[in-house]
Amino acid sequence: MKKLFSWLAAVLLLPGLAWSQNFGQNKVQYQSKDWQYLQSEHFDIYFYRGGEHAATFTAAVAESALVSLSRTFQFQLIARIPFLVYNSHNDFEETNVTSGIQPESVGGFTEFFKGRIVIPYEGSNEQFRHVIHHELLHAVLLQYFYGAGAGAVIRGITRFQIPLWLNEGLGEYESQHWDSNADNMIRDAVLNDYLPSLLQLEYMAYQGGQSFYYWVERRYGRAKITELLQELRSTRNVNAAFLRALGEDLEVVSEQWQKTLKQWYWPEIERRQAPTDFANAFTDHRKTSNYINNSPSLSPDGSRLVYLTDRSGLFDIRLINAITGQDMGKLVSGQKQSGIEELKWLRPGISWAPDNNRIVFAAKSGWQDVLHVVDVHRRKMIRTYKPGFEGIWNPSWSPDGKYIAFTGMKETRGDLYLLNVETEEVKQITKDAFSDFEPTWSPDGRWIAFSSDRGDPDAAHETSIWEHNYSNSDIYLIRPDGTGLQRVTSLASTEIAPEFYHNSDSLLYLSDRNGISNVYLKVLSTGEEQPLTDLLVGIQQMSIANSGQRLAFTSFYRGGYDIYLWRNPLSNLGKYATLEVTDALKYRDLPLDSLDSPQMASMSNEQTQGRPYQNFAFDRDFTRGIVNNGTAIHDDVEAPPPDNLQSDGSFTVRSYKPSFSVDYVGGVTGYDPFFGLQGLGQVYLSDLTGNHQIGIGAYLNRSIANSDFALSYAFQGWRPSIYFAFGQQVNFYLSNLQGDFDLFGSIERFRFINFIGGVSYPFSRFDRIDFSAAYLYTIQDNLTYIDVPSLKSSAAVFSLELTRDNTRWGYYGPDDNRRSSISASFSPGIGSIPREFATVQADFRNYKALSRQWGLAWRTAGGASFGKKPQRFILGGIPNWLNREFARGLGSSDINDLTFSEFIYPVRGTNYYEQIGTRYFIMNAEIRFPFIQFLLLQAPIPLFFQQVRGAVFLDAGSTWENSKDFRLFTRNAAGEKILDDVLAGFGYGIRFYSPIGLLRIDAAWNTDLQNFTKPRYLFSLGTDF
Repeated sequence: MKKLFSWLAAVLLLPGLAWSQNFGQNKVQYQSKDWQYLQSEHFDIYFYRGGEHAATFTAAVAESALVSLSRTFQFQLIARIPFLVYNSHNDFEETNVTSGIQPESVGGFTEFFKGRIVIPYEGSNEQFRHVIHHELLHAVLLQYFYGAGAGAVIRGITRFQIPLWLNEGLGEYESQHWDSNADNMIRDAVLNDYLPSLLQLEYMAYQGGQSFYYWVERRYGRAKITELLQELRSTRNVNAAFLRALGEDLEVVSEQWQKTLKQWYWPEIERRQAPTDFANAFTDHRKTSNYINNSPSLSPDGSRLVYLTDRSGLFDIRLINAITGQDMGKLVSGQKQSGIEELKWLRPGISWAPDNNRIVFAAKSGWQDVLHVVDVHRRKMIRTYKPGFEGIWNPSWSPDGKYIAFTGMKETRGDLYLLNVETEEVKQITKDAFSDFEPTWSPDGRWIAFSSDRGDPDAAHETSIWEHNYSNSDIYLIRPDGTGLQRVTSLASTEIAPEFYHNSDSLLYLSDRNGISNVYLKVLSTGEEQPLTDLLVGIQQMSIANSGQRLAFTSFYRGGYDIYLWRNPLSNLGKYATLEVTDALKYRDLPLDSLDSPQMASMSNEQTQGRPYQNFAFDRDFTRGIVNNGTAIHDDVEAPPPDNLQSDGSFTVRSYKPSFSVDYVGGVTGYDPFFGLQGLGQVYLSDLTGNHQIGIGAYLNRSIANSDFALSYAFQGWRPSIYFAFGQQVNFYLSNLQGDFDLFGSIERFRFINFIGGVSYPFSRFDRIDFSAAYLYTIQDNLTYIDVPSLKSSAAVFSLELTRDNTRWGYYGPDDNRRSSISASFSPGIGSIPREFATVQADFRNYKALSRQWGLAWRTAGGASFGKKPQRFILGGIPNWLNREFARGLGSSDINDLTFSEFIYPVRGTNYYEQIGTRYFIMNAEIRFPFIQFLLLQAPIPLFFQQVRGAVFLDAGSTWENSKDFRLFTRNAAGEKILDDVLAGFGYGIRFYSPIGLLRIDAAWNTDLQNFTKPRYLFSLGTDF
């Protein structure tokens, strides 16, 4: 039988044979990247063609951020930190630093083992600054707590893991301090009573953790944050650190934090309005169990509204009757096809044509973003524009229907563009380093209003963009031909989302000048402006009908984003002269020397003695987009080469050359009574980009002949990824070679030596084709009878597989859409004792989400093998079966066949090796449902379960050799119709995450339609089909 560890190392290191069907979506390298790098004082910035501007921006911002972080941590950097900068989020999704596809919601990440920071530029200078600072915090935090290098990080994490809310919250606090968005979300959580305690803050880790650090600053002074971090580093225990730094344990601090937040926010209820106080909610995320409903767009006549929503689990566009509020169903299904891989929900925009029937929206399609036009009446996509931009946002249809204005990004520059809908000609409106978003047309078509970080348009911008205050967004006007640039707002707050009201002289926009994003109206000819709302929670987007009688908006309220319709918005004219500013805004605008908290001021000299942080001053300029060119604390980081700067002050750009370093090293040792000392070791290496990957693994078992080992190399920098692998897998079996007199059998050792090469070519995120060629060499030795000669054989196998997978992944596996695979493999009979065969297989799987919790899954698969020595299909049992049972023993010929055999499952209620044949079919069906949401047991031992899922299943399958002899049904002695060559099982089970992985527990019955076996209880690991 197989050893306990089996071929674990090879599974991790060697790509599977092509006939072993592997599903999953694809990371497509649409264009190969010629990586280069520049070096600042502490950072190595890697980029590729078109990305030098973003790389220089990164260097400037990162060095300035390090000044702030050094003050917080009082820490000297140990090693240089590498940044990988991608020109767009579309390119970022292709990164090979991690194995998964980065979703739209991920704006960057810090990879732990090598400390790499991987970030995309997404058109906004302020957002890019925020991400650089946030991710740099994580990289510095890794060195601060664990040291530098993969080994140090792994050892450190095994000793102490920083809670997510302390980690991510600090990233937000350091990069944003306390912004109106975080204030808005925490205010909503407090007023609607869903703010968790610090002990349960993981699902609100970002803004929740940010609010904790903000609270510490206001209660104790900012120096206390440094002290808390020092204690965390020293004690490696959260509760102990809180006791030493804050004088109370985590539970008490949590109560104090929550009490203070209530004191801050509860008075707001009397002063301001909730969205439902004056507008009708057209969506309710609580009823539909989703989180995002945004990007509302009213038709010009105000009769219909379209919006983005994730109520299906993926982002779709839905239609609402704006008169009655009736949901009119789905218009566009997103994220299921290559033309609509993403729907830009983080910076959304849907616009109606003046005919009240067509809409336009931006979507990711391969390497670029495109504009899709949908006929709303026919619910059909009628045109797609592909202007060749790495990013497209906020399309806006002109009043005459001839043009679409949009924000487009090329080579890390986001500008306004104009698309001629007939000729598809694209004209650039703005051309500079500033971030321009949200274009909207005046009713007469003469002007385009937009939001931008450009500041005073009349001032000379001779400084670099990173020396400009790009955190401040204002409203501007420009003519469609690019002339007549005018600034509409000139405030220190954020002004966004312009919308012309009824005529070309009145402009609505959103402003957070009082700390909450409210609607303002400005008359352009007179400059008069006034607020129209005074909200408890802010507005994120809005849309107004031509008549001005209906205004739709998005607001984050009661823990999610919803769409509201406000009728007669101008009824509020004159209601508010000014809006009272929030408590947070009052605190933010205090002079720095007045921010010493009473708690810190009242501390005795004894209490503060030996604490070097009491005079700490927070640098506000940085979070307002102003780079600080101060010097960080002295460190021992390797200095850049002396020629890292050119004579004009620009960075020297060098070509990147791959060099390998260790990602992971691991190993265990053990002792086996039969084979003696054993050991499992694994080493993973890659270059900085992750394009080149090497794996080395060995399971040492007394001698090379008894040991598993593997060596693999993969290159993933091109659209077709390639891999090569070499390895040996050794299995031991009890075999019956000596006839009936051999009661105990003999031990057979099978050595499978594999040489494999393959190419995988993705057509899109959902479709790919795989080709592999393998040479397999088998040595069979009898370890019990040494006089039995060894048997050797070899064969070459070629395989081709076409795979499609657009499934949505749920909590325990795929839960919506489809997967399919069609494959063919053949062996031409090359080698000694040739194995000549040809095999075809097909596997079709469907998943239907009935709701966010309930779903159906069904699968049909089959295959056949032909030739002189065809492959065998072994039917029965379930994958990763812990308490497995076998239907029968194996003879030598059976074991030899295992080299080319494939296990077919699940057929729950049956054993392994129930049937073996050269043809097969299998069908599976399941109903999947929620079983236990939360369960806490106190006795006999404390156990906690959550998200336990249930399933009711039916399985059936068969294998056979000769189709003429196959019988689906027969009759028993009583003349009743029963299954003949078909195995069938049914039952129910539960699935939940356990310390050893995803555990499945099933009760299964085997049946022939008339008789039923006793239930069998099965324990296994992994996801269902």
